[in-house]
Amino acid sequence: MTNAKPENALAAIGIARKELDADRYILISSDLVYTPSNDPKAEDSRTEPITDEGRIFLTAESLMNQERDAIFRTGFIIGLCSVNLYTNVLNMVRSGMRLSLSKSTIRNFIRNADLSSFIMRSIERNISGVYNVASDASTAYDFAKRLCDMAGLKCTLEDSGEDLGNYTMDTSRSLKTFGMRPMSVFEGYTISGSFDLR
Repeated sequence: MTNAKPENALAAIGIARKELDADRYILISSDLVYTPSNDPKAEDSRTEPITDEGRIFLTAESLMNQERDAIFRTGFIIGLCSVNLYTNVLNMVRSGMRLSLSKSTIRNFIRNADLSSFIMRSIERNISGVYNVASDASTAYDFAKRLCDMAGLKCTLEDSGEDLGNYTMDTSRSLKTFGMRPMSVFEGYTISGSFDLR
């Protein structure tokens, strides 16, 4: 998930608006706000979430001012700075644990370094609005398999059976506005079997 406790986004917005005298706010939202379909979702695509997480993030978005604030929609945020799908896969595999991941639900991926770059450019250039940001789209199962193959790790994978649909996003608006294309989460592999995903 984008956030193990997405309801925290609602609490954070409430606290920020009460305690901080800020001119604008930035929300990291989720691709799960969209209605899943096989077509890439643009920022103005239908938002009728089918998951509780998606509904909570859509509520959080409604508390923002899109004329002034910035909302970045993404899926799995990958990197070394916090616990995420990448670190969980490597830690569980190295511990000899079986991984149960979806072979069907297609989500979006981005490095936390690239997401940070979008945020910084939004601040520096005073860019507002809603933007899809992602580098790759994949199932969690396929992500883990490719990660293990590239790192030379023996993985025991099984299909969790979850099928929430396809959340692939169209990111052309963010590319045009910010002038940057995120690096694939699979780039940066080294022979030591680790990734530089800071």
